[in-house]
Amino acid sequence: MEKYITPEIYAEVYGRLLKAIDDKLFYNGKVEYDTDDFYSTLDVTVIIDRDLYTNQIIDITPVWWEYHLNTRDEEVLTDFKWSEMITHGSCYRKAG
Repeated sequence: MEKYITPEIYAEVYGRLLKAIDDKLFYNGKVEYDTDDFYSTLDVTVIIDRDLYTNQIIDITPVWWEYHLNTRDEEVLTDFKWSEMITHGSCYRKAG
């Protein structure tokens, strides 16, 4: 069984990643997303490129990442893609 990652899930994981990154230039850690239907983690090591004047994030470069999703019974394969998370997360962030 494979779980389709929706734009909303991507946006939520991305938002949690941004909160974890905070004002850092490098982040190595885990982002968790827990719902009634599933529990997921994004384990990442990323380099953050920021604007020198505003400190806003320009780019997040993944060095390594791994996404896991578990239902109540088992770990489930997903179609998670880093590029999709950045795309959906960026759109969500600008809109929200």
